Amino acid sequence: MTRPLPGRAALMQRPDFDDLASLPARRITASPASWGELGALMELAVSQIPALAAAGPVVERIRAHDRDSIWAFRRGGEVVGAYAMLHLNPTGLRRLLGGSFDGADPSLAWLASPREPVSAIYKWAVVAPRLAAEGIRLVSRHLGGPRYATADLYARATTPAAAKLMLNIGFAPMPEVDPFLLGYVRQVNRTRRILAA
Repeated sequence: MTRPLPGRAALMQRPDFDDLASLPARRITASPASWGELGALMELAVSQIPALAAAGPVVERIRAHDRDSIWAFRRGGEVVGAYAMLHLNPTGLRRLLGGSFDGADPSLAWLASPREPVSAIYKWAVVAPRLAAEGIRLVSRHLGGPRYATADLYARATTPAAAKLMLNIGFAPMPEVDPFLLGYVRQVNRTRRILAA
């Protein structure tokens, strides 16, 4: 299932998730979270997203499956933000686009192993208040790597503020799949589709 590309004028006027990779991140460092940081990450996440209070065991299961799924943003060695994502395999992508994807408790059968290419990336949870938002630039840089560069991004916007943020970096609504689902077509995929047209 594909969605239409936005017009060229719209693409040129709005900021873009892939373009964030070229912006500096001087005050924040980011990398996959260590096991020792998960407690601080969960405490921070629950303070911003209370519905995550019971998600600890699921987060641990996803982190054990693929450590690249849970990133910590740090300032001065202290955890100040988090970026959690699910690296979907073809089955996971089909379930997401078919409306039968459980993001609260995803099956490992829907996720790419660390040795497999990623078919799509589901933005699971992001907590990046104030300066911590610089960490998203580092995640964007990381997701330009070979395993991820052609994997389109998806996220559910559960608040108007979250929806506005994602729309401002190139995500578009996908109401035919889910009224809350947003999708982002990677720049390399847009170029390929334009050339194929």
